Amino acid sequence: MALLLGPDDVAACLNHQQVVDALEEGFRAEAEGRVQVPARITIPAQSGWLRVMPGVIDADGPAYMGCKIMNLIEGAGLRYMIVLFNSTTGDLLALMDAARITQMRTAATAALVARQLVNGACSTVGLLGSGFEARGLLEALSAELAFSDAIVYSRRPEKREAFASEMSRRLGARVRAVGDPAEVLRRTSVVGLATTSTEPVIDGRWVAEGSTLLSIGSARPDQRELDDESLRRARRVVADSVSQVKTESGDIRAALETGVLSDEQIIPIADVVSGRIAAREQTEDIIVLKTVGTALQDLVVAGQVYESARQKGLGADLGGWPPIKPFA
Repeated sequence: MALLLGPDDVAACLNHQQVVDALEEGFRAEAEGRVQVPARITIPAQSGWLRVMPGVIDADGPAYMGCKIMNLIEGAGLRYMIVLFNSTTGDLLALMDAARITQMRTAATAALVARQLVNGACSTVGLLGSGFEARGLLEALSAELAFSDAIVYSRRPEKREAFASEMSRRLGARVRAVGDPAEVLRRTSVVGLATTSTEPVIDGRWVAEGSTLLSIGSARPDQRELDDESLRRARRVVADSVSQVKTESGDIRAALETGVLSDEQIIPIADVVSGRIAAREQTEDIIVLKTVGTALQDLVVAGQVYESARQKGLGADLGGWPPIKPFA
């Protein structure tokens, strides 16, 4: 049975713990060599671009293959869709809106890594950014770290104040807006960065020893959140895809080109989650997470959404579409 799942259907099938569990299983499958995720394809268009992110996952449970398709039209916005197949039978399982999946899987990946790097609950977290991805990141960190206090900076005072007020109500925690990004780094050692900036938003001299920097923005070559000094001081960079981060993240590209960061310092999330590599060896080590998003993350979460939608009876039934062409 193939399902057509709209935004409301998808939202009804998502919660933080299930997303984190799906991601953890997916990264373990990757560490075991049961994931194939080629480089994504981005094609410029007259008014924006088209991107296709394919992958195949042979997990312990249901095995999936499929892709996320997205486009950007300047002045209009982004559209996201996931096409999910059963990789054993080839059956189409679902066509689903992927905006909320993209937000939650990005944030949950950061929360999963934070769980690995932060011992116990964290009373205070910092955040730079106050947009769509920042909202998802703070929600995920609240669920994972159970903080009571958050400090937020973004460039527009009215936007950061509105964000702090909204998130305080939503999370039941004290979320405070500040007018200086350095204050965020001074007050906490766990800092999320979720911006679309083309220039670094922090100075590495502000970063305290032992800090964890969760950078989920700057997913394009023309974007930067972290300056060279932040990456020079980092012990390691934990990446969702080492190859994609090296070629697509403006932060990492610049640091590699200037020699402040070496290839050997960039390690995959899969090796951290599976226990192959301890990202932080000393308490004073500064660790950076850099995620640009992969089909692995999209497909394992889409699989969880599909199974939940079937149980809840959600979505429009597409029947046996598309019809199969018999093998000659």
